[in-house]
Amino acid sequence: GYYEITSNRARWIYALLARLSKPLHGNDAALLRSLLRECCVRRSRLILGNDGSGDGNGNGGSNGGGGERKRNRDTEKVALLNTLIAIVGVYFEQGGGIDRLFSL
Repeated sequence: GYYEITSNRARWIYALLARLSKPLHGNDAALLRSLLRECCVRRSRLILGNDGSGDGNGNGGSNGGGGERKRNRDTEKVALLNTLIAIVGVYFEQGGGIDRLFSL
């Protein structure tokens, strides 16, 4: 199922990541790559809008906006996802470099 990213979930994932040590076991590396992929997909959806027709500012094209509150929530979610992406992709070396991770 789909679970929305919240600050509590991000903290929970962060705490789990803090318990991992390098070098990673093969199963751990595979799990982290899956987590990284999911975080990148969700970040892309937030930035481009849910249906892909957004204006690049997190404003979706089909729902008529959502106001300032939705933009603020989306901005917070993007920040949480960027933090997790940086940890998994850069620190745990699962993303092919920072330039690749943070380009759209």
